Amino acid sequence: MKNILLIIIVIIAVVLGGLWGKTIVDKSKSEETLNAQISAFKKNIDKKTAELSVVNESLKASKIKLAETAKELKAIRDGQLSAAKEEITKREDKITQLENASKDLQTKLATLNKQLEAEQAELDVKAAKVANLTQIISDKDTKIANLGKEVTSWKDKEKTASNLADTYKRLLLENKIAIEPKKKFVGHVLTIHKNPDFLIVDIGVKENLPVGQELKVIRDNHFIGKVEIQKLLDEDENLSYAIVKSLVDEKGAIKEGDIVSN
Repeated sequence: MKNILLIIIVIIAVVLGGLWGKTIVDKSKSEETLNAQISAFKKNIDKKTAELSVVNESLKASKIKLAETAKELKAIRDGQLSAAKEEITKREDKITQLENASKDLQTKLATLNKQLEAEQAELDVKAAKVANLTQIISDKDTKIANLGKEVTSWKDKEKTASNLADTYKRLLLENKIAIEPKKKFVGHVLTIHKNPDFLIVDIGVKENLPVGQELKVIRDNHFIGKVEIQKLLDEDENLSYAIVKSLVDEKGAIKEGDIVSN
């Protein structure tokens, strides 16, 4: 039993020795292979390290260039931003000025509109007055036209009336009848009309002005001529119609505003 056990131990020892020897050999080969791989790996690492160093240098240069470019870009951007801000400020000031000017114009426009409305209202009132006066003038022109026709007939009767007046005066003188002292009449020429020729004076029935009364026409203390009253206005006791009897100067016509008196 001991012998068998011893044999087994010897066999195991032999086997283990062989295995150990083989392991030593394999280990040696593995170490050589591994050393070769490590050497190749180190060379590759050294190569990569050299390449990485070049890349790092290039990266540093790029960073420096990038920093310089960023600085230049910042300076350009700051300059552009400053210029843009100045331009914006100028435009904002211009807009403010335009807005203020617009407000002023709107205020002035509102004021002008109010003035225009007031003037338009006043103009409407004046237009109404003018229309009324136009109607009055038209009515008076109609009356004057009618009176003009009457004046034409008066002229036809003038010679007869004059002859009768002369006859009456002669009879008074021949019969030595006292004539009433002349009454003083003073007035003004209001209007002058043509075709037929006659004028209107501002004295009449109210002043007891007789038809046929001759009045002198005076302007600036100068004698212009004579007119004769032809008719008294019944609707207006202060007006009467007259015709020109004579003129000192045929070119010096009677004018509105001239004084008439006896």
